[in-house]
Amino acid sequence: MFRKGIMMTLIVALIFGQSVPTYAWSIGGAFKKAKNWTENAVDDASDWTENAVDDASNWTENAVDDASNWTENAVDDASNWTENAVDDATNWTENAYDDATNWTENAYDDATNWTENAVDDASNWTENAVDDATDWTGNALDDSSDWLDNAYGDSKVWLKRAYKDVDNFVDDLLRSNENLSELDLLPVLKMDMTTVTNVNNTVSGHYTYGLNVREKKLPADAEAALKATLKDIGLTNYWANYCISELSEASGQVSPGGYIADMLPYSMFYGDRVADAIDDVALSYGLIDIDPFADGIVPDSDVDGLSFTYQLNSETMQPDGHYLVMVTGLKYGLRDNFTVTLKSGEQIIPTTKKALNKEEVAFVAVVNNPKNLEVMYNNDFERPGDIAFEVADGIQDGINDLVPLGDPISNGARDDIKDVINNAAIILESKHTDKNGKEKKDTKEVSLNDVLGDGDMGVILTEAIYAIPVVGSVIKPIMKVSGGDDALASLIRKVINQTEVKSYAAYRNGAVYIKAYTSEAAMRAELTGAVEEASVNTETLAEKSGVEKPSYDDVESADEGTGEKVMSLSSEFATMPSAKKISGAFSLNRAYTDSIYAVSDDNKASLMLFNDVLFSNGTIESKITLYDSKANAVNQAGVVFRAVDSGMGDGSYYGYAVMLTPDRSGTKGSVSLISAAPNMNDVIAQKTMSISPRTVYDIKVVADGNKITIYVDDQKALSARDGAYGIGAVGFSNINVPAIYQNIEIAE
Repeated sequence: MFRKGIMMTLIVALIFGQSVPTYAWSIGGAFKKAKNWTENAVDDASDWTENAVDDASNWTENAVDDASNWTENAVDDASNWTENAVDDATNWTENAYDDATNWTENAYDDATNWTENAVDDASNWTENAVDDATDWTGNALDDSSDWLDNAYGDSKVWLKRAYKDVDNFVDDLLRSNENLSELDLLPVLKMDMTTVTNVNNTVSGHYTYGLNVREKKLPADAEAALKATLKDIGLTNYWANYCISELSEASGQVSPGGYIADMLPYSMFYGDRVADAIDDVALSYGLIDIDPFADGIVPDSDVDGLSFTYQLNSETMQPDGHYLVMVTGLKYGLRDNFTVTLKSGEQIIPTTKKALNKEEVAFVAVVNNPKNLEVMYNNDFERPGDIAFEVADGIQDGINDLVPLGDPISNGARDDIKDVINNAAIILESKHTDKNGKEKKDTKEVSLNDVLGDGDMGVILTEAIYAIPVVGSVIKPIMKVSGGDDALASLIRKVINQTEVKSYAAYRNGAVYIKAYTSEAAMRAELTGAVEEASVNTETLAEKSGVEKPSYDDVESADEGTGEKVMSLSSEFATMPSAKKISGAFSLNRAYTDSIYAVSDDNKASLMLFNDVLFSNGTIESKITLYDSKANAVNQAGVVFRAVDSGMGDGSYYGYAVMLTPDRSGTKGSVSLISAAPNMNDVIAQKTMSISPRTVYDIKVVADGNKITIYVDDQKALSARDGAYGIGAVGFSNINVPAIYQNIEIAE
C-alpha cells in the first residue's frame, strides 16, 4: 500500500502538476525519484543483511565462549572435588564437551542457514523492489510519454488556432490604431546580436520552393530601362511594376507584350506602345534566376498564398546542442497570415512572434537536439469576400463621418458606389487572358484586385462616383466644404489601402539567427530575463478601441466547427458532414446514395478533415470504393488519421494514412500504412493484395499507442509500431483515382 501510494502521488504530480512546455523536467523528476527510492531500498536491505550476519556471528562466538568457560570450570571443579571422580568427570566433561560442540555446531549451522536465508530473502526482496520500481518507472515513462504525445498533438491543433486568433486580434488593433505597428504590440525579446549567428547563406543551407514563388527576373539594367520607358508612356509606378512582374513570368514567350498590355485598364489608349516596349526588352535581354539569398523571395501572384522551405545542412547545428532560433525578414499585410514552423526530424516546432530588440518582427522557437532542421514558411492570403463592397462600405463610412449630423450616404447609395467599382474592372475583365491565351483563374477577383491596386484609382473613382445620378449630387457639396475632389480621392486611396486587395507577402533581407547554449537550463535562464512586455498594453488598448480579446478556453475559428472536440463520430453521409475541404473536390454522390465522391486535381492529393474530432486511440472504419485509375501515375485512396493540416493548401499534412492502391495491368494492388509529411511520405508497412476497381472494401484502423493494426474486409492485413504522431484529425484523401466513401465510424 505504501508503494502504491507513492506511485499514485508521483503519477498525479506528473500529470496534473506539469504543463506541456515543462514535460522534460516532469519525466526526469519521476525517474529520479524512482531511482533514489530504489537505491535507498537496496542500501537498507544491504545494511540489514550485514547487521543480521554480524549479530549471528557475535551470538555464535559468545555461545562458544560461554560453553568453553563452563566446560573449563566444570573440569576444575570436578578435579578439586575428587580425584577419584576424574575419570567420571573426564567422561562427563568429554560428553558435555561433545554435546556443547554439537550444540554449537548446530547453532552455528542454524545461524548460518538463517543468515543465508535472510540474505536470500533480502536479495529477492531487493530484486523484486528493483523490478517493481523499474516496471513502475517504465510504466510511468510510457504513460507520461503517451500523455505528452497526445498533449503535444492536441497542443499543435490548439496552438494553430490560438495563433490565428492572436493574429486576428493584433490585426484588429492595428486597423483601429493606424499610428501603431505590429512591433508595438508584440512582446520584446532583448538579444545581444553579437552573440548570434546568421545561418541564412549558401554555405549553411538551401531553399526549396513550394506554392506561388517567382523564380525568374529581368536583369537590373533591363528592368530600369523598361520601367523608365513605361512611365514615359504614361503608366503609373504601380502599373509599370505590374508589367515588369508579368514579364518575369513570360519565360519562353517571343512577344509577350501584347497579352501583358491587354491586362492593363484603358489599354486602348496606350496598349500598342506598352506592348512594343515590353517586346523590345524581351528580345534584347534574357530572364535570369532569382537568388533567394541576395534577392529575397516574392510571389508570382500577389492575390495567392506563398510557401517555401529553408533546409539547414546537417553540420550547421550540433545534434546534441540547444539552440534559440530567430527568423526575420518577412513582410506581410493585415490580410496575410504568414507563419513559420520548424521541423526537426519528425518533430514539428511552432514559433511565436517577438519584437526583436524593438527593431524587427522575429519568429522565435527553442530547439533541442536538432536533426536536419527545416524552416517552413507559409502565407495564406485572405482575399476579401466582396472587394467592391468593402471599398464602397469604407467610402460610405468616410463620407458620413464628414457630416456632423445624419448619414447622407445611405446603404442604397453605397450599393451604387459598389456597382461603379465593379464596372471599373469590366474593361480589363473582358480581355484578361494568360500567356497561353487561356482565361486567368478567378478572373473577376484578380481583375478587380489589379484595378484597385493602381494609385490613380482615387481620381478615377472620384469621377465615376460624381457621375452616379442623385448620389453624385449629394456627395459633391459635402466634399466641396471638406477639401474638394482631392479629399475624396485621398479618402478612396486610404480605403483601398486598408481593404488590402492584394497580398504584401515577401521575404527580403531575411535572416535565420541561431544562438547555441551549453544546456537547455542555461538557455531558459537567459530567456527568462530577455523577454519583456509589449511597448503598448494590449488589454488597455483593446478596451479603448472596442476590440474583443480572444478567449483561450475555446479557441476556434468560425469555419472550423463547434469548438467542442470529441473522440467519436458516426455518419453514413445522408448529408455532408461538418468538415474542412483543404484540396481537391468532395461532394455528396448523387449516383450512389448516401456517400461522398472524392476527386483530386491531376497528380495532387485531395484532403478533407472532419471538424470537431480529435483521434488518438480507438477504431476507425470506412467503406471505400476506388474507380478508374489514371495511366502512368500514382493512384491511391484511403483514410488519414492523427492528422494535422500542413497549412500549405496542397493536400499535405502531418499524420498517418491507410491507403489502397488498385490492381493495374495484371499487377496486384496493395494496402499501405503511411507516415505522412509535406514532400515526404514514408511507407511503414505494406501488403500486396488484389484491390479491384468498383469494388467496396471495408477498411478498419485499430490504434493503441504506437501500435497500429489495419484490417481489410475483417481480415488482418498490417500491423506496425510507430510513435511519430499521437493525436489529430480524421479524414479522407485520394490522388488521381476517384473514390467513393460510404461511411465513417470513429470510436474510442
